[in-house]
Amino acid sequence: MINKKMEIDVGELASASAYDIAKRVREGDLHLDKPAEAAIERGRRVNPKLNAVIHWCDDFSAHSIREPRGQLAGVPVLAKDLFIDVAGAPTRNGSKSSNLAPVAVDSEIVARYRQAGARLIGKTATPEFGIGPSTESAAFGVTSNPWGDIRSAAGSSGGSAAAVAAGIAPIAIGSDGGGSIRLPAAMCGLVGLKPTRGRTPIGPGQGDGFAGLASVGSLTRSVRDAQLALCVTEGCHPGDMHWAPIGAASLRRQAKLRVGVLDAGWWPTAMDSHCREGLERTATLMKTLGHEVKPISLGLGPEKMLAATAPVFSASIAALVEKCDHRNLEPATVAIAETGQSVSGSQYVAACVAMSEIGAQIGKLFDEVDLLLSPTAPIEHYPHGHINLSKATLAEITVRMNEVITFTSPFNASGNPAVSLPLHWTDKGLPIGMQLVAPVGEDHLLLEVASMLEAARPWEKRQAALITKMMATEDGARENRMEE
Repeated sequence: MINKKMEIDVGELASASAYDIAKRVREGDLHLDKPAEAAIERGRRVNPKLNAVIHWCDDFSAHSIREPRGQLAGVPVLAKDLFIDVAGAPTRNGSKSSNLAPVAVDSEIVARYRQAGARLIGKTATPEFGIGPSTESAAFGVTSNPWGDIRSAAGSSGGSAAAVAAGIAPIAIGSDGGGSIRLPAAMCGLVGLKPTRGRTPIGPGQGDGFAGLASVGSLTRSVRDAQLALCVTEGCHPGDMHWAPIGAASLRRQAKLRVGVLDAGWWPTAMDSHCREGLERTATLMKTLGHEVKPISLGLGPEKMLAATAPVFSASIAALVEKCDHRNLEPATVAIAETGQSVSGSQYVAACVAMSEIGAQIGKLFDEVDLLLSPTAPIEHYPHGHINLSKATLAEITVRMNEVITFTSPFNASGNPAVSLPLHWTDKGLPIGMQLVAPVGEDHLLLEVASMLEAARPWEKRQAALITKMMATEDGARENRMEE
């Protein structure tokens, strides 16, 4: 006789948290593999409209621990298909030039999820080599945003964000080299966490992650799940070139915090009215919760930021594609790589020094404040095709990219932990992300304040309504197909 309690309904899974799924598995209320099986079933139903998942790991059980234990016991997890290896699946990096053969060994971040009991069920879309904040590639096409067909899911972790927002899985692994977790989270109504540089592993075999610009983090629907994801993955790994301190949450969490509000980034982008309203309302909420709020300036402009990041970015892309057949690469990728080939060793070192100076400059801001608050992006959304590596020129892509990442990329250069939260919504019910930034190493303080804000201005019902709407639409379409 089948124990119905050991099953899980596809619709029930869609809005379930990782915390709740794992709790039910550990208590014997759910079979270890049922949540992942239901996630794949739901994913195959909604993904054709989204194009968020580009590979399904149907053999997930063969690579997973068999005991119902761990903080993520039985939880379905997706991994961004960019320099993150999942045993049994190919790593395509969003490119036609990539190797189609499945890899044999997990990246360390994936291994830690598995050790915590998670089930890796698939890999998510990314632009070619993660270039640009829009998930569209010649290899896999355009990833749609569950909140609206014309809205970009952003990037480069747009596939991960779209999948979590659509209720396929409660956690997806992302990476962030300029805002690539936080921007998709902002556009898709999620929590997007970029940890302190070196707090989570990026390898093996990935060097220093674009000189430390890139970190691996998570996209989730709740702060609690983001905390869970960090807890099971944080800590250094042999070969890591950056190591960050880990430990208990800051004792300052009970104190009145000083919050610095940024209303301008490093690129001269005008903030739209929706984002400005969201920033003002979130600053007011912080005051209401008892914290001191004051304006503050980054003190960074295009000259300083580009001197630190442009040579590192272009040289890193050049190294990545050195052995690729350029006929299989997108035009903008080739143009960036050609620029990077001209970067000398001394220029690269000078850029790293400039990046360090930015870190020191931002670090001094935290002598005045405990947290920084800004919009995640200066604009509410942008359409598909706005940043397309095959259709736009390098000059167009550079300007459009910098306009979007003006609030996020400084903290990749400095290494600070940062999180995007869906704290504001337009009058049409569309999400706008707000960014919090903490001092280096204070990831848990960041998440404690994020949790406080989530409790004060919850977003769970909005996410659940979207998921219910998507499921009803898909069920109706499926019934029509059956009738035909």
